[in-house]
Amino acid sequence: MDDTSKHQFALSPTQQTIPDRLEEFVQRYPSRIAFKSKKETLTWDTLNQSANRVARAILGMCESRDRPIALLVDQGASIIASFGVLKTAGFYVPLTPSHPSARNSYILKESEATLIVTDNKNFPVGFRFGWDGLPNTQHPRA
Repeated sequence: MDDTSKHQFALSPTQQTIPDRLEEFVQRYPSRIAFKSKKETLTWDTLNQSANRVARAILGMCESRDRPIALLVDQGASIIASFGVLKTAGFYVPLTPSHPSARNSYILKESEATLIVTDNKNFPVGFRFGWDGLPNTQHPRA
């Protein structure tokens, strides 16, 4: 394999799903930085492993892929949670923890989300949302 071919992907980015593209980056660059914030740094491999855990939790709790999954997480967990949802072939509605509760409640009700994925910091807020008119909502932690 020459130097140019080892950096080419099998399909163009527009021909791959986001999870497939992620897996390809993991295979090629497992220890490279995929995400960096003031609080944490994730390699492609760590990001993928964390997203897989979220995906397994979602699949264990939510059978249908025809309704969105709400994400109520801070920035670092957001990338993990969004990749986790995409790995399930589902789609998500992002909620912003700093927005007023009434706004997030409205988004939840209008989207008809059946699951809230949250992190430890936002779990109490997500738990309250689950009881406010969304009786079938469950809460895996990212």
